[in-house]
Amino acid sequence: RPEGKYHLTTERMFSVISIVDLNFISNVNLPNRITKTKKTGVLMYNDRQIEMTITMDKRGLVPGENLALDIDVANHTKKKIRNV
Repeated sequence: RPEGKYHLTTERMFSVISIVDLNFISNVNLPNRITKTKKTGVLMYNDRQIEMTITMDKRGLVPGENLALDIDVANHTKKKIRNV
């Protein structure tokens, strides 16, 4: 692993709100990536940011299937991140 990176595995149950037939979704097996950025600081000193990218190996899953997420957090601030 690159310096400063570590691997964390956790399991958590969650519910799906609605049922969808995955046969009608063409890109269900393609990977999905979401990136969010939060700027910190005030006024002209807000150039530091925290960036989180979540990647899934595919977009659709069936009940009982494991969901694997790759979460990368880049902290370009001096603030400690307590939870994600």
